[in-house]
Amino acid sequence: MGLLPTASWIGTVGAVAIALVIFYFAMKNPPFSRYSKIVNSVLQDWYSKKFIMPALIFSMVVLAGLMLLAEIGYAFHSDKLISVDNLESVNSIATARREFTMSMRSLFAQGYTGFDGLAVLLASIDKSLDGHYMRAVSFILAEDIEIMAFILIMKKTGGQIFIKK
Repeated sequence: MGLLPTASWIGTVGAVAIALVIFYFAMKNPPFSRYSKIVNSVLQDWYSKKFIMPALIFSMVVLAGLMLLAEIGYAFHSDKLISVDNLESVNSIATARREFTMSMRSLFAQGYTGFDGLAVLLASIDKSLDGHYMRAVSFILAEDIEIMAFILIMKKTGGQIFIKK
């Protein structure tokens, strides 16, 4: 899939930004302006939580790490990837689990590290899901980035972004 944002990832960011701009202008104009103080109060309470920024940063590091590991799996171990194409029955899921377990044991027997095994596992899962696993991870990462940007904007404006001046 690649670590760089795809067009759909950029579209996700754009959609949220457009929604925020629409919300901003709605709060600035009647009849919604009477709710702007309440909205500000709720948002200030939310973004002033003590651990919100560290939690977002931790989440982004974990998500970026998952993406990086899958990319390492694709780049350096593409011949070791397992693709399970049909997971519709309980037997297929059990079979897929057995295949993944046997593949991991084989890798470890060949002297690969746990890091390599995890990279192969993540890339194999993504391959089995036709790239949708990493796409979902990247969308969650995009949402975390947007939330952080919004919090930073709220802190920069003193939390008064929706108050009509």
